Amino acid sequence: MKCFIASAFGHEDVDAIYDSCIVPTLRKLSVTPLRVDRVEHNEEIHNKIFELIDSSDFVIADLTYARPSVYYEAGYATGKSMPVIYTVKGDHFSARGDDLYGNFRVHFDIQMKNIISWREPNQTFSNKLLTRAQHILRPLERKNQIDLNLQTERDKFDSTAMLKRIMLLQEIGVKLLRKQSFSMYKTSKPVPFNGISTPTLETQLVKFNRTRQQAISIIATSSASKRLFNYICYDRPSLYITDRSASKLSLEDTHYIVLSLKSIPRPRVTEGMPYFHLQKNNTYSSGEHRSHNGETTSKTYVHIVDGIKSEVEFTAKFRALIEENGLSKNGG
Repeated sequence: MKCFIASAFGHEDVDAIYDSCIVPTLRKLSVTPLRVDRVEHNEEIHNKIFELIDSSDFVIADLTYARPSVYYEAGYATGKSMPVIYTVKGDHFSARGDDLYGNFRVHFDIQMKNIISWREPNQTFSNKLLTRAQHILRPLERKNQIDLNLQTERDKFDSTAMLKRIMLLQEIGVKLLRKQSFSMYKTSKPVPFNGISTPTLETQLVKFNRTRQQAISIIATSSASKRLFNYICYDRPSLYITDRSASKLSLEDTHYIVLSLKSIPRPRVTEGMPYFHLQKNNTYSSGEHRSHNGETTSKTYVHIVDGIKSEVEFTAKFRALIEENGLSKNGG
């Protein structure tokens, strides 16, 4: 991990605190200290400062001598949701009669922070800084581990053959819907599909209640094309299904769930489905309109899950989709 240190330069007491307390404490925690005047570079200093902050995990801002740049750098880090530890020389908490410009006092808008004070380099200050840094690092380390695990999942998913990924998405989607009392109705093989060149797999599911039914088609593909959305808008076969007694039930709604490994530009969706309108997130709905075969189609919902990077992220998104759109046991 890395820590950017913002402080006044050219002051012996501040440099002593940095060299004798801050650097040893950070190194004890296996954290690399970054202070711009101690980093070799050949760039404009303000550009280098932002680069160092951006590459850091947290910031130590020493407010001694009230350098405007220190306040600015601390504010920049806070704006990036980066933890900031504030330190200051102990005599900067009270006003001084000879301090005309307020250079020896912590500014009023930051006085409520839990600032660690120091008088001189000593173990007391080092211990306080160590405890505060450990408190800051614990959630950062947990987040880093989560990020590392997620990247491992993404790498594993990306290394899987495209067709296997499509089939995996379909399998997960079907499994989650079957837990919500949906039953398998029909599935297609992952082959070129209805004039669509990329391998595309469609599975249809249905859920019967006493007087009505919900029908769902999951369409998984590597990249959802305009032709695919044309199919949903105009050419799709009816998902109006009969129960075992062959008596037709009232069709409550029809849902298409499009799963795409690649991200889908919105214009591709709106051009492919001109009768559909964005409702929320990536859910579109249509009113009644004529299909290419002359039949009037009923209200249909299209939900899009795209830019899929890992199995775990997809599963979380699909579960949320089920809950948000009335497809759960309670909702249906």
